[in-house]
Amino acid sequence: MTLAVQEEKLAKYYLTYDQRKQELNVRFASKVAQPYIAFRGSKAQQLFTQIIDTFRINAVEYQATSFGRGSMIEIGPFTGAAVTLYLTIIYGARDMSKWRFVLSDLLSGKVLFAKFLMQLQELATTLSDYYEIAAEDRIESKQIISPKALRLVSRVMRDLIMGITRTTH
Repeated sequence: MTLAVQEEKLAKYYLTYDQRKQELNVRFASKVAQPYIAFRGSKAQQLFTQIIDTFRINAVEYQATSFGRGSMIEIGPFTGAAVTLYLTIIYGARDMSKWRFVLSDLLSGKVLFAKFLMQLQELATTLSDYYEIAAEDRIESKQIISPKALRLVSRVMRDLIMGITRTTH
């Protein structure tokens, strides 16, 4: 069975940009699922444009749908996982353009330590659960991964990438 056939059988990811709300988010398995991760404000549009440009450069297939003042991009599971990892990595970054190479490398399979990044992403999910239990205020979250967990794990991921790329280049 080819990789393309295997990918077809797996759940899709949905990358949604809502211009009215100035929000970019990624959802897994359903268009209406709670967002896994979300960006708001001017970063959202920048990121959406950057991701679509990176898809074009890397010849990534996707299906786009427009709604009102927004777009929804349906992507396969491997591309979706790469985008979700990338968004986790840059969550707290001041200069997003510095990390643009990471998405291209993830999409092309050049990140040999992607397994470790995925484990750190799982840590973000676990930390989110911990923070939710430990929180005295029960605020309804707009995304699955808490911003506090994202900021922590994002920083660790960026440090790991910088440490590895410095020693291999």
